[in-house]
Amino acid sequence: MKRGWWYRPEVLEDDDLASLKNNFAFISLKSVSDNRYADAMSRAKAVFTWERKNADKLFLAVHGNTQNGQIARDDWEPILRDNTQWQLETIQSAEPDGYRTYRWSYDMVSYVPVAKAIEKVQNEGYKKVVCGGFSAGCDMLLRAIIFAPAHCDMLILQSPWIPILEDHAEDLVNAVKQKNIELKIFCGACDEDCLPMAKQLYEITNREGIHVELAVQEGSRHQFPKEPFVLKDSL
Repeated sequence: MKRGWWYRPEVLEDDDLASLKNNFAFISLKSVSDNRYADAMSRAKAVFTWERKNADKLFLAVHGNTQNGQIARDDWEPILRDNTQWQLETIQSAEPDGYRTYRWSYDMVSYVPVAKAIEKVQNEGYKKVVCGGFSAGCDMLLRAIIFAPAHCDMLILQSPWIPILEDHAEDLVNAVKQKNIELKIFCGACDEDCLPMAKQLYEITNREGIHVELAVQEGSRHQFPKEPFVLKDSL
């Protein structure tokens, strides 16, 4: 109550909370949370931090669910290591997930801000445009490449949760080939949910001659590794 926290309604309808269903205090708090969620939804909009070109190369970072644009920036900045050739910008979802966090839905609407952001900068004269996504953010990037004119030079997918593969694997391969996009896939060896998807994406793209790399991060779960790779000056 004091901190202003809230959750999207379905989180508080979890079966694990069934014993609180008739608890007055819980009902009261849930009502407050639902009202705060409705207020957040009424004000929510996608946020793209890019304003102008101020470096030779551009890195666009897309957060995962229960994250936000600032978290995406914090996660991806170590990859650039203060390299002045790169400009880092973030794309934040328009769908609130919880207090100061956001989410992506796996539909034909949620990815649109990502596609529009990429399209906005792809002809701004950058020597290289690289897009990086974490978890659900990876799915949004792939949808943007499949279903929109959006294109970039490289996609870097960390811990990819990509249900888009289920129905659109062929469409994805065709789009990546047509747009000549390189893929770098990273996933924790202990990420039981995402590692099979990462391997599937690698297999279907490698089989079609797409420039793709897969790195399995030992001892890592669904997270960025402690020692992320660094974008080389040659990229």
